[in-house]
Amino acid sequence: MLTMFLRYIPSILLIIGGLLFIVFKKLTWNNFIYLIFKDSKEAINKFTGKVWIILGIVLLILTIIMNLEIKTIVCLYLLLIFISFIIVYFEFKKRLQ
Repeated sequence: MLTMFLRYIPSILLIIGGLLFIVFKKLTWNNFIYLIFKDSKEAINKFTGKVWIILGIVLLILTIIMNLEIKTIVCLYLLLIFISFIIVYFEFKKRLQ
């Protein structure tokens, strides 16, 4: 029972984190993209939140369908966070051109 619950924690954290990024968009989060694009903090927070929600749902679906181990889920969680920052960086780089 506990291991079943632990499998869904990373995807739930991504979804809740995405919601927090969207709701508290005026706060300065620990997001290194602020250093690159200093003028658009609110837009970065909203877009990062949307990406985290989408990736959290993808991770939840992968966890349910593939019946992954906890180590694999944690590695996917960290990989998805890294990928989300890359997506946000390239999206805002494209917007500024």
